[in-house]
Amino acid sequence: MKEIVQLTKDEYQEISDLAKLNEKQINDKAEKLYKKKGFYEMQIKLEFKSNYFGHLTFKPKTYISDCNKFELKVEDKRKIVKFTQEKIKRFFEINFGKHLVKLNNIAKIEEDLKRRTSLLKGFYLLGWLMALVMFLFIILK
Repeated sequence: MKEIVQLTKDEYQEISDLAKLNEKQINDKAEKLYKKKGFYEMQIKLEFKSNYFGHLTFKPKTYISDCNKFELKVEDKRKIVKFTQEKIKRFFEINFGKHLVKLNNIAKIEEDLKRRTSLLKGFYLLGWLMALVMFLFIILK
């Protein structure tokens, strides 16, 4: 069974004001909680680049997006990006630094081997050319 309650205009206004006040308090509380426990999107891109000589370098790139109504200041974003990039670099240097050094040493040895191989091929070809010239010189003399 439904009960119908009649209110005077003043009583209705008083209840409406309380509801609006509660709504404001709810929004304030939600905003405080979001600032305390809210989150932002952070994209981290790890790049391994190799130069002409095969030397590997590691560079992290970080981007922070705040697509909600609580935007971060540009200075805060820069601080966060710098902090995360330093932590990522340090993590990779500690865990994978030896491997990168070894890979760079292998690339250096490989480049040196290619250079020496081409030098030896040049000497080999020059030797055969000299032998051919000497052979032709002896025959045509």
